[in-house]
Amino acid sequence: MESKSIKIVTVIGARPQFIKAAALSHALKEKTHFEEVIVHTGQHYDSNMSDIFFKQLNLPEPKYKLNCGSLGHGAMTGLALKEIETILVNEKPNILLVYGDTNATLAGALAASKLHIPIIHIESGLRSFDPLMPEEINRVLTDSVSSILCVPSQTGIENLKREGFPRYNTQEVINTGDIQHDSTILFSNLNLQVNNELEEIIEDCKQTQYLVLTMHRPSNVDEKKKLAKIGELLKKISEKYRIILPIHPRTRQRIKDFELNFNFLDIIEPVGYTDMLNLIKNSSGVITDSGGLQKESYYLKKNTVVLRNSTEWIELISNNSSILANEGSSPEKLILHLQKPVNNSTLNTYGDGKSSQKIIEAIENFFA
Repeated sequence: MESKSIKIVTVIGARPQFIKAAALSHALKEKTHFEEVIVHTGQHYDSNMSDIFFKQLNLPEPKYKLNCGSLGHGAMTGLALKEIETILVNEKPNILLVYGDTNATLAGALAASKLHIPIIHIESGLRSFDPLMPEEINRVLTDSVSSILCVPSQTGIENLKREGFPRYNTQEVINTGDIQHDSTILFSNLNLQVNNELEEIIEDCKQTQYLVLTMHRPSNVDEKKKLAKIGELLKKISEKYRIILPIHPRTRQRIKDFELNFNFLDIIEPVGYTDMLNLIKNSSGVITDSGGLQKESYYLKKNTVVLRNSTEWIELISNNSSILANEGSSPEKLILHLQKPVNNSTLNTYGDGKSSQKIIEAIENFFA
């Protein structure tokens, strides 16, 4: 196609989005006819959860930094919607790009749709089929107003077909594979530098085998009874493995507020992306309630326990890479899952690690 200038406003706000945006932004830099303007909504505003990722991933500095963190769902979405609308009016982009299922994603999509700006949704078609998850609502609504729906797997294609997509002749559904696969390949192949303190922790824990734990979802940490039950489960697992928890600020505060004892864990400060990759690569497995970490663990060939009753990455459950820690899950069953051989036969489930190029081609074709 004949190249013409295409201006993209990218809205991001949380750690997983920084990681995905890094791979695509690197690819966009190589195309002279693209201009990318990054808006950071501030959903992850802590420097350990935000700034460190921009530095480590060599992400372009955001042109706009909003202050939409530490708010309830309605307030966060509403404030981001208002601020993003103003930015779009001023920037006049050709297209708005959003990732995943955060409040920032929905706010960006709503703002652009009201201004008749086309929207490209990366990680479209994901469904956990749990309407109580705020992320599920964000996914469905964002898909509804998007023009280019970039789907990470065939399962996502089937989900959208059942819902009647494409609904308009202005909508296009494309299986681009998973953009996070690109990021994991890109950054795990670098000569990763680990900070000295973390290197000592890894070396110490490797002698006894360790697991990487992350948990931050409100459904897990905002109720004392639920967090205490997770603590009981983790304590049982810690009899077999050491467990390293790079602690999320929200989780730290809840443990303190509820006066719970998690001293059986190796609790460390939040780590950057390359440090997290090193932690996972040297571990015996992962326990998490994060969607992104489930896939990072999978790409790095580790088994995962998911601290949720459902997941949008259902392929990982089907191929036995992940197991859900439902209410009543026995620690013995979860330990057996972590100990079993990793299933390497399905590593092309989410594409070939070249999603960035396919996404760029989709944008170019849309404007051709």
